[in-house]
Amino acid sequence: MGSRLTPQQPTPPQQPSVALEVINPNVMSTPLQPNWANQLDIDAIIAKMMSTEKSHAIAILLRDGQPLRSCQRNDLVRFVVDKVTSSTKSPGRKNLEIIAEKLVGKYPQLRDEWDGTVMGKGFMSLRNQLECRVEYLKRFGKIPLKKPREDDLA
Repeated sequence: MGSRLTPQQPTPPQQPSVALEVINPNVMSTPLQPNWANQLDIDAIIAKMMSTEKSHAIAILLRDGQPLRSCQRNDLVRFVVDKVTSSTKSPGRKNLEIIAEKLVGKYPQLRDEWDGTVMGKGFMSLRNQLECRVEYLKRFGKIPLKKPREDDLA
C-alpha cells in the first residue's frame, strides 16, 4: 500500500566556521563595520558638558575618575542622547553600542561591575540606558527632525 516513513536521525549542531575570540574585559573591542558613531568625539561631548552649569560637576567627576551617582549617570545619558539626536532622529542600537563602548573605554568608572567583576561586556547597561532614552524621546515626539550634519557629531 503506502511506503512507511522512517524517522530521520537528528543532525548534530554544526560548529561555527569562524574561530571564536576570547574577549579580554580590560580591552575594549572595536566593531567591524564602520558607522558614524566611530567618528564621534567623546572628548568634544564631555567638553560641551563642561560649559553647562548642571553637567559641569559630572564632567569633572568623569575626568577625575570618580564614580557617578545614579542621578548623575542619568544626566550623562540625557546629555549624550541630546547631542546625538540633535543630528539624527534614529541613531540605532549598533551606534548606541559604539557610543557606550567608547564612553566606558574612556571612563572606566562607567563600567558594569559587581564586586570587582565585570558584568558581560561592561557597557551593555549604559547602551540600554541610551537606547531607552532615545525610545522615550521618540515616543513623545521630542526628537528634532532636522537633517544630520557631520560637524554636529564632532
